[in-house]
Amino acid sequence: MEADSVLLGSSARLLRAGVLLELGATRWKQGQRDPARQDLAAAKAIAEHCGAASVLRRLADLPTEAVSRSDALPQVPRSSGLPLTPHEYRVAGLVVAGNSNDEIAHKLRTGHSSSLTSSRGRGLGQARPAHACGNSVAAGGDDGGMRATDDAGAVLNAEFEIEPDGDHLALVMKSAGGKVNGSPHGRNHQYNLALELLLHRLRERGAVLESGVVDSTPVKHLPEPQRTIVESPVVLVTTPGIEALRKKLGRAQGKIGKNPDGNATKQIRLRLRVPGYAADDADRLAAELAKPSNRGKAPDALALLRSLIGDPIETVTGSVNTIVEVNQKQVRVTTERSPQGQWVDVRDVEAGLEKLHAQGSVPVSVGELGHRSSFVGAVLATIPGTVVSLRPAIVTLHEPKFPLRIRKFTVLDGSAQVTTRKEQRELRRLLLGGRTDAPCDLCGHEYPGDFLVAAHIKKRSLCTDDERNDLTNVAMLACRFGCDSLFESGHITVDDTGRVLSWFEDGLRGRLRDHLNQLHGRTCGAHRSSSQPYFTWHRANVYRG
Repeated sequence: MEADSVLLGSSARLLRAGVLLELGATRWKQGQRDPARQDLAAAKAIAEHCGAASVLRRLADLPTEAVSRSDALPQVPRSSGLPLTPHEYRVAGLVVAGNSNDEIAHKLRTGHSSSLTSSRGRGLGQARPAHACGNSVAAGGDDGGMRATDDAGAVLNAEFEIEPDGDHLALVMKSAGGKVNGSPHGRNHQYNLALELLLHRLRERGAVLESGVVDSTPVKHLPEPQRTIVESPVVLVTTPGIEALRKKLGRAQGKIGKNPDGNATKQIRLRLRVPGYAADDADRLAAELAKPSNRGKAPDALALLRSLIGDPIETVTGSVNTIVEVNQKQVRVTTERSPQGQWVDVRDVEAGLEKLHAQGSVPVSVGELGHRSSFVGAVLATIPGTVVSLRPAIVTLHEPKFPLRIRKFTVLDGSAQVTTRKEQRELRRLLLGGRTDAPCDLCGHEYPGDFLVAAHIKKRSLCTDDERNDLTNVAMLACRFGCDSLFESGHITVDDTGRVLSWFEDGLRGRLRDHLNQLHGRTCGAHRSSSQPYFTWHRANVYRG
């Protein structure tokens, strides 16, 4: 409520609408129906007056009884340009940065460092004009803007804006330099760190720098060719090093102006083309660029490779690779041209995984992924949330909310699936040997036949014809209550003495750990001298321990 009271009566009406929307939605969830309706009605009235489509869309997602629907999005009227106070301006910045009402109130109480400063070195004592119905805290000029939070959670002291620029968008980096009252640092002293971070995040989104100019007041009167710092389009995902690009932009800035001074932290305007973002998506892109990335932890390379054994995976050129063997250091991969297989270092895959999760995207090229880049790229493309683009070939990892891509397999026709189901039924019938109930060969518990699976000890797709026909030895009965999945995923295996081995992942607890404890050391009912070679294969290629 503090955020709303700060903005009450100010000219930042759209910002107040956002606060009211957040407050009303929170109150509605807490059962405070009447206050919530009042907040949401006020937010709706402001949004309709300002033509704020984003606020109206969010209101439309709320329950019908919470707020009446808006049938049209009116035109945005001209703004009056009345000023915000410094305290209002700070609240506005927190709203635009995506903070909830509770977060805003907390940061106002604790003096959070994300308050905005003037880019002319005036400090917070003087505020800049703000649009009465503006969509952004900072709009044009050499004034304040948003700040980015790095992936470690630190808010960088450097202001930026995303603005519509013709049919495209533009990243405006505010200049650095000059003293700030009460601060040991100069204005926007982390300019270079922030610019590099923003370029990385734009690369993750497949952005192209169409052009770039120095945009500071002393040189705005010059024709654009005389203040250009990006002369031709730059495809960020194919740019070898973002740091090198940032330094190049800095060197170019230093040469601009009547008296080139070498200053590499001037206000610049980088015009962008970003897939999925139009000129009216400036606020959305700014908010997303300001937030820390959420790519999670890179998966374990060995675990990923073992999970792919026997599954055909396609390269970006359409060639089929199949992993047939995995050890601690290498993976053997077969192709149509190399049916016997070739060895690839696991560390090449590890490096690719780390690069993908660090950068968010990686070109499938020898320079980025090594001499087996086609195979490494195919492995990276199996990770949920990845999207592959062509010309150039790039694997991009989106946040978990991004729709996951379903990996295509070479054989998906109905006849193949029917054949597999028939073989499974026949093999299970053979292993049951006329019994209607039987024990699971791993946990020993007895189940009706419908709850048992004929589990191949060695992956069927990698068996020779002779092995595939060795029905009583190459498969066993495993229950559907965890044992089949644990064996297939490599959480358990069987040693040379016939005892079950369990792999306990770091931090594992709960029901899964209990089940693995119960299995560890049990005698496997399917282990014998004739089946031992298949268990040996499983330990070497699938078991995670």
